[in-house]
Amino acid sequence: MYKPKRLLQRDLRLQATLVIWLFTVVSLFACVPLLAFVENASLLPCMAFLISGISTVSVWLFGKNSGSISDQEIQRLQKRIEVLEEVACDRGFQYDQEFEIQDSSNF
Repeated sequence: MYKPKRLLQRDLRLQATLVIWLFTVVSLFACVPLLAFVENASLLPCMAFLISGISTVSVWLFGKNSGSISDQEIQRLQKRIEVLEEVACDRGFQYDQEFEIQDSSNF
């Protein structure tokens, strides 16, 4: 089932695009009163669309989709966690042995 909310949470490019166009709509609403008072303000809405278009294209071309992790990346992270757990367990076992030796030598 398609859930747009989950897609928004995963894809940062989509979130950035929504924010860009939200600011564009807000700036267009701000341009409306300016059009009434200033003679050459008709360039402002065009510039808002141009800037938003360039920003959107740059986000989608150069932005990384951080929501998708490859299987290789997951396996690499799992191996790293296993190694870290193994190191932590070995060190904990060594410390336990040292404390047992120190405790038995004190008595």
